[in-house]
Amino acid sequence: MKKILSRYFVKNSDVEVIFVVSSNLHRLAYSASRQVLQVQFKRGAEYRYYGVSPRIYNALKRAGSHGRFFYYAIRLRYAYIRL
Repeated sequence: MKKILSRYFVKNSDVEVIFVVSSNLHRLAYSASRQVLQVQFKRGAEYRYYGVSPRIYNALKRAGSHGRFFYYAIRLRYAYIRL
C-alpha cells in the first residue's frame, strides 16, 4: 500500500514525500515546481534527479513495480547527483 507521509512547502515550492512498497526503493520526494525527484534506496543511498516532469513522477507513483519503472524510465535518463 502506498502512503503519502507528508507535504510541505519550502521557499514557494511544494515537496511531496512518500514511502513506497518496493524491494529496492524506500522513499521518494518530489518538487513539481523545480521538477526534482529525490530517491532513497533501502540500503540508504540517496540520489537527486533533475528535470523529472510531473507526468513521469505520477507514473512512478502509480506503477505496479516502482523499482522497475525507476530503472527503465528514470535511472539513466535524467541528470543526477548522489547525496
